[in-house]
Amino acid sequence: MPTVRAASVPSIGRADSMLSFLLLIPLCALVFGVLADDSMGALAGAIAGFTCAWAFVLRARLQRLERRLDALEAVTRKQGDGVSVAPVTTTVAAEPEWDTPFVSAVAAEQAQPVIDNAPAWMDGRVDSATAAAAEGPWAQEQTQAMPGSLSIAWQWLSGGNTLVRTGIIVLFFGAAFLIRYVAQHSTISIEIRLAAIAVAGVGLVMLGLRLARTRKGYGLSLQGGGLGLIYLVLFGAMQFYGLLAPLPGFVALFVCTLIGVGLGLRQNAQALAVLAVLGGFLAPVLVSAGGGDHVRLFGYYLVLDLGIAAVAFWRIWRLLNLVGFLCTFVIGALWGGLRYRAELFSSTEPFLVIFFVLFSALPLLSARRLPLDLRRPLDTTLVFGVPVVSFALQAALVGEFVHGLSWSACGAALWYALLDRLARVSPAFELLADCYRVLAIIAATIAIPLAFDDASASPLWALEGAGLLWIACRQRRVVLWWLGILIQVGAACLWGRAYLFDAVSATRPFLNVAALDTALIALAGLCSAWVTQRYGTVRGSSVIVTRVFACWGWLWWLVFGSRETFGLMVLRDASGAWLLFLALSALVGHQLARRSAWPDGRLPALALPLLFIFALLFDFQWRSHSLAGLGLLGWPCAFGVQLWLLYREELELPARRDQRWRHALTACLLLALGAEEIRWLVGEAYGLGRTWIEAALGLWLAGGIVWLASARWPAWPLAARAMDYRRLALPAVFVASVLWSLLAGLQGTADPAPFPYLPLLNPLELAQLAVLVAMRHCGLQCCDSAAWPQCWRRPLLWSVGLLGFAMLNMLVLRGCHHLAGVPWAPLAMLDSRVVQAALAAVWAVSAVVLMLAGARGAQRQRWLSGAALMGLTVLKLFLVDLSGRDTLERIVAFLVVGILLLLVGYFAPAPPRSGSAGDADNLRSDSPH
Repeated sequence: MPTVRAASVPSIGRADSMLSFLLLIPLCALVFGVLADDSMGALAGAIAGFTCAWAFVLRARLQRLERRLDALEAVTRKQGDGVSVAPVTTTVAAEPEWDTPFVSAVAAEQAQPVIDNAPAWMDGRVDSATAAAAEGPWAQEQTQAMPGSLSIAWQWLSGGNTLVRTGIIVLFFGAAFLIRYVAQHSTISIEIRLAAIAVAGVGLVMLGLRLARTRKGYGLSLQGGGLGLIYLVLFGAMQFYGLLAPLPGFVALFVCTLIGVGLGLRQNAQALAVLAVLGGFLAPVLVSAGGGDHVRLFGYYLVLDLGIAAVAFWRIWRLLNLVGFLCTFVIGALWGGLRYRAELFSSTEPFLVIFFVLFSALPLLSARRLPLDLRRPLDTTLVFGVPVVSFALQAALVGEFVHGLSWSACGAALWYALLDRLARVSPAFELLADCYRVLAIIAATIAIPLAFDDASASPLWALEGAGLLWIACRQRRVVLWWLGILIQVGAACLWGRAYLFDAVSATRPFLNVAALDTALIALAGLCSAWVTQRYGTVRGSSVIVTRVFACWGWLWWLVFGSRETFGLMVLRDASGAWLLFLALSALVGHQLARRSAWPDGRLPALALPLLFIFALLFDFQWRSHSLAGLGLLGWPCAFGVQLWLLYREELELPARRDQRWRHALTACLLLALGAEEIRWLVGEAYGLGRTWIEAALGLWLAGGIVWLASARWPAWPLAARAMDYRRLALPAVFVASVLWSLLAGLQGTADPAPFPYLPLLNPLELAQLAVLVAMRHCGLQCCDSAAWPQCWRRPLLWSVGLLGFAMLNMLVLRGCHHLAGVPWAPLAMLDSRVVQAALAAVWAVSAVVLMLAGARGAQRQRWLSGAALMGLTVLKLFLVDLSGRDTLERIVAFLVVGILLLLVGYFAPAPPRSGSAGDADNLRSDSPH
């Protein structure tokens, strides 16, 4: 079995950690002290250096732990494959050098292969053992963390010959200070002074080139320092002393940049190129005395950035690109905050545009040299950082121009669309192209609300979101999918901010700008639902997601109709117009579902009866009656459309569960609409009192019970859906009838003016009796026909019996009020001897009737109910009526109850329990009949 020895785990030792503190703290203190020119600046720099050093140490420790964990996982995988793996060595090795020109002497002696097209942060170097085991050009990138730009800079400073590198930095600062000092105190001509410094810089470069053959790291450090001195000389001669004209000065700077970058390219040294470019960016800052022309400054930076772009054609040096981006925009932002004025716009805006175009294209220029690997990471700092920083700076520049920021966003969208087009030429740039496409979409999306108000921007956002969903579904783009959803939600928020809290000012319903905005949002949601239903989601087909989009679109369509009817039309016609809108929407949705095989088009038809409930409640609260105004047209059309849709669905579609409840709900709503119209017709049209209104409603409910329970209707829908109406609609009508009975019983004296009151022969009590008879008869019929379960029979009979008993008591109370003159008040009724005697007599008679019926039918439960009522009557006599024993009414009550007890004991003895034959024979023999 072959043996594979795991590679040692690189780490950073304690010495490197201490060196971090020893170098960063004084270095930051020096820089901050020079910039602030006082001791407080030095103290702040020391604190900043301590913080950075501690962060670097913690980052190094974390990377060390991650690498050890990766090594252990690799060992585990090898063992699982049956390969014998030697124990992992835990010897602390030197931190890997990411920039090859500055490797230490020991690392330089190790034989490691060079890969020309390796990532920039590796500079073409790769561990030989890792490269041999790698499966692809980027496999090693998955096993070790890619260092950040600050970590790379710190590794350059703390790795290799640290003293030399620190000396170069200090020498660079010293030369800058020397130029300033000599300019103020020396009598030597400025030409000689600058020439001497330039000669020193050239000498350092030449010496570094010579030493690089034997001591590469040392030589490259000297070359970087020499280039920095040359930069200082050229910029000072051009900007402050006037020794060089602008054009020759820029040419010289460009040549210097080319030399530094060329040396880096020749020796494959990213750090040398970074040092040359960094020195070029810092030169004007260090020698500046507070004045100067911003055009020359930005022109000089443009030359440096063009050099960086040229390098991108030859090397994949991401750190170089990042340094150029940070230096350009950070220094530019600082200048803008301190010196920018509105009159400088024409000379500043071109530079910002050029910098934005240049750095946004750099990731594409760098990626063109990389091998095809979709797992390769993006240069996210440039891809996403450039537009964010540029847009912020652009907002500060064009803030005073009308729609200036909107046009800027449109330009950015076009530029990123072009980059997306250019990146699509190769599959290797697929992820980068997707990022460019998303940025183009975001820029175009931002441009809309910047150019229009919230009301106008909301439909444009909604349509844009629908378009993104269409692209995402067809190309299976997850990012575009979520972006499209977020944009549509944002469109809804913009609409709400524009219209939700503002009064409706339009005068023409359905023919105004707000109506168009709402309709377009609804159209975008419906298009999204249709797209997801046809092409599927980014994860495949999903009925739930499609239904959610459809509900979103139809909900906005409902908002559109509701706002235009209830918000803009007069109260008399609002609900009728809304019903016509609902009916038309249901018809259109049904036709769309039929012709385009889009099932969610039937959602308005499904919701139609539910929306009728809202219309009925609105009419009951705010209108005299439902058929007033446009309601006379709206309600018949709405119910006609509802029944037609139910009929067509039964012909075209298989039986579905929703059809049952829609039939039942339609029947209940028809009864409710009829009840509302009866209330208005009897009470307002004919001017009759409340008793007549309640009686008419009771008769309507009784007729509705008979209508739904009847099995003899020959036509559709009752003939085809009789069982559904009995099982679903009839119980609801029963509940409504019970509630009506209770409320009607408590409504008052039931005065049938202009007619006199007659017990039981008055409208309200006749209606109550009709309802009780219909409930008992139709309920038992449904139980016998298996429409209702048999277990409902006993609760039905008990409910009818209790309602009848309550109606009988109310009849007694009303009779005492109308015939005996007892005041209609609770306390007066309770104190009335006539009322108490009448109640006792009625209760006793009712008990006798129950007991006789139970005895005749051998129904022990009914007989026991009568006996319980008789016992309650006797208890009432002794607890309530006994207090008035000296009155004639109480005497009559006792006599009547006593006689009835004697009669019932003779004619209606207790029925036997089930199974007692002897008791039944005795009952028959004792009976007088």
